[in-house]
Amino acid sequence: MAEKGDPRVGSIVAERYRILERMASGGMGVVYRAERVELGRSVAVKFLHPSFARNREFLERFGKEARLMGRLDHPNCVSVIDFGVDDGAFIVMDFVTGQSLSELIGDGRVPPPRAIAIATQILAGLAHARERGIVHRDIKPANVMLARVAGTGDHVRILDFGLARLVDADKSQSGMVVGTPNYMSPEQASMGTVDGRADIYATGLVLYELLTARRVFVADEPLEVLEKHRSAPAPTLAEQCPEQAFSAALEAAIARALSKSPGDRFQTPEEFSEALARTPEARMRDPSGDSLSPAQVAASVPTAADGRDRAPRERPPRSRFLRRAAAVAVVAGAVGALTVGDGWDRARRWLTGQTERGAAWVGRTVEAAQRSAESKTEAPRPPEQVSVEATVEAAERLAVAGDREAAIRVLHRVRASDPRNARASLVLGNLYQEKGWTLEALTAWSEALRRNPRYASERQVNERVVAALANPKARNKARAIVLRQLRASARPALRAALSKPRTAPHARQLLEQLAAEQTGLGK
Repeated sequence: MAEKGDPRVGSIVAERYRILERMASGGMGVVYRAERVELGRSVAVKFLHPSFARNREFLERFGKEARLMGRLDHPNCVSVIDFGVDDGAFIVMDFVTGQSLSELIGDGRVPPPRAIAIATQILAGLAHARERGIVHRDIKPANVMLARVAGTGDHVRILDFGLARLVDADKSQSGMVVGTPNYMSPEQASMGTVDGRADIYATGLVLYELLTARRVFVADEPLEVLEKHRSAPAPTLAEQCPEQAFSAALEAAIARALSKSPGDRFQTPEEFSEALARTPEARMRDPSGDSLSPAQVAASVPTAADGRDRAPRERPPRSRFLRRAAAVAVVAGAVGALTVGDGWDRARRWLTGQTERGAAWVGRTVEAAQRSAESKTEAPRPPEQVSVEATVEAAERLAVAGDREAAIRVLHRVRASDPRNARASLVLGNLYQEKGWTLEALTAWSEALRRNPRYASERQVNERVVAALANPKARNKARAIVLRQLRASARPALRAALSKPRTAPHARQLLEQLAAEQTGLGK
C-alpha cells in the first residue's frame, strides 16, 4: 500500500514511468508499482537505498549487473526491463501479482507433490540464470512468487536478481556477505567464494520449509543462524514432522542439497530437479492433474516401518549392494551419509567397543555385501541387529573421541527412527550445550524429561539446566523446565548457583517459588 507523504508517489521517473504506489521495502531498497507512460503497462520500479546510490563503485557494478540481468528471458524469472539514475539508482522489472511463498508457507505445510512442483520451477529459473552467468544469492520464500496466470496453476516467478553477482565476478568482490541469514549457504556465511551451488542450497531450504512449514535453523540472533548453517547438521524432514511420511528418496535429495560442502551438493539445478523427479511424491497426482490432498499423500508414501522406497531402481548391481550394506551400517549405529570406501572403516571404529557382537556383525555384513557385489548375487540379510541403546552409546563414544558432529548426526538418525528415545534427546542436549546452542540444548533436555521423568533425579541434568539461567535468551525456558519438570530435584543445583553472580538472583527466586508451591502458598 502507498505510504502517506512518500514524495515519489505521483512523480514521473526518467520521463517514462509514473509511480503509483509504494509496495514494499527491504534491505536493498523500496519497490513501487508504476506504469509506463503512454503505454499504460504495469511495471515494478525498485529504488536502491541512498547509501548504495552514493557509492560510485557500487553504481558502476550495478549498471554492469543490470545489463546482464536484462538478458534473463525465462517464464520463471522476472526480467529487468530498464535501469538508470533519477533521484537515485533504480531498476524497472515486470510487475507480478500473486502470492509469495512466504504467504503460502504461512498457511501451513504444502503437500509434497505441489512443493516439489514449485521447487522444480525455481530450479528451472536458476538453470536459465546459470546459463547467463548469474547467481541469485538471495533465494528465499519472499523472493519467489506464485503468479496469477490464467490456466497455468502454480506459476513460479523468481524476484529480485538485484543481489546477483557474476559467476566470474572480480575477486575484489569476494568477502562480501550478501543475502538473508536464514537462507545463506555455509560458504556465504563464511564469506567464501560463492557460485550457483549456493542457490541450490537455498532452494533446498525453501523446499524444506514448504514441506514442513518450519525453517531448517532458528535462533534469536543472525550470527547464531549463520553458525548453524556453517556447522550444524540439518534435522531431517521426519524429525521436523514425525506425523507426516516422507520417502527416503525425498529425504536423500534434500539432505544432499543441504550439504555443507558445495562439492557434496547437486552441482547443477538440473541434477537437483532430476533427483526430485525420481521421488515417489513427484508422481502423486490425480487424473485431473491436481495435487493430492495431504491425507492422500500420507497414505501413499511408504513409512519408515515399510522399509521400502518405491522410487525406480536404476543403480548398477555393485552400487546397489554396497549402498545396502551402508544403509545397514547406519541402522546399526554408524551414521548417515557415509561414503563407500572409508565409511566402512569408520563404521567399524564407531561400533568397536560397544559390544563385540555388534562389531563382529558389522564386519560380517560388510564382507558378505562385498562378496555378493563381486559375484553379482543378492547380499544376505543381517543375522541380527544392534540395539538402539547400543547406537546411542556409540554416539557418546564418538563425542568423547572428539567427533561431536558425527555424534550429533548419529543421534539425529536415532531420533528419526525412534522419536520416543529419551536417552538420545538427553545426549543430544549435552552436545548442543557444548557447542553453545543453549536454546536447542534446553529443548532436547525438556524432550528427554518428558519421555523419561526419571532423568529429573540426575545431578548433571539439573546442573546444566540451572546453568542456563545465566543466558538471558534461554532463561525463561530454563525456568519453565525447573518449575514444570525438575521441581524439587533442582534444589541442590539452585543452591549451588547462589554463589554465582549471574545465576544467583534467578536461582533464589526459583527456590522461593518452589518452597511456596510446596507449602501450598504458591500460585
